[in-house]
Amino acid sequence: MDRTKSSLGLHMLSVGRRVRVCDRRQICGEIVRVMPMTGRVIVRLDPLHPKRRGTLRSLRPVQLVISP
Repeated sequence: MDRTKSSLGLHMLSVGRRVRVCDRRQICGEIVRVMPMTGRVIVRLDPLHPKRRGTLRSLRPVQLVISP
């Protein structure tokens, strides 16, 4: 998907929604918090291997694509 076509706003995101990080198709996760004051969302990434379970990342909506 093109980055220009995938630009999301905070209004399109909600807690519990599955997302994928742009330019990194293997990195997926679930939104756990939306922060409108800072314009960012907290995503709990799926584990890449057992030592990295439940990593939380603060990302801008432009960096995300909604997973089907």
